[in-house]
Amino acid sequence: METKLNDVAMEAGAQVDRLVYIVQQNGEIQKKIKEQLEDEVAQQIMTALIATDRDGNFVLDRREVYELEMRLESIPAVHFEKEKFNSFLASNDNDLTLSDLSHIVKNLKDDTIPESEKIFHFKPSDILDQILPPEEVV
Repeated sequence: METKLNDVAMEAGAQVDRLVYIVQQNGEIQKKIKEQLEDEVAQQIMTALIATDRDGNFVLDRREVYELEMRLESIPAVHFEKEKFNSFLASNDNDLTLSDLSHIVKNLKDDTIPESEKIFHFKPSDILDQILPPEEVV
C-alpha cells in the first residue's frame, strides 16, 4: 500500500511540474501576443497618420487631427482615450508632428507609464464580444 501511495505521489508531483511548466509557457505566449498587438496598433497609428496628412508635410493641423481621432477610435481591440490625447495636443499648439507621434507610440508601448496616463488601452476581449455565441441546440 505504501509503495502504491508513493507511486501516486510521484506521479502527482510530475503532473504538478508539468502544469507549472505549461503555465510558464502560457505566460510567455501571452507576453508575445501583447507585443504583437502593440506593434500592430503602432503600425495602424502610423497608417492613420499618413492617410490623414492630406498635404504630406507630416504635421497635422486641427482639422486633420480631428480626422485622425476618428480613425484612432476605430482601431479594433483598443480603447482610445480622446481626452488624454487632446490634453497631449493642448501642450503642442494643437498640431501633431512626427515627433509627437513617436511620443504617442512610446505611450502605447511603455509599461512604466501608469494605466491612468495611457492614451491607448488594449481590450482584445472586445473582438471576442463581437463574435456571436453558437446557438444552443434544442
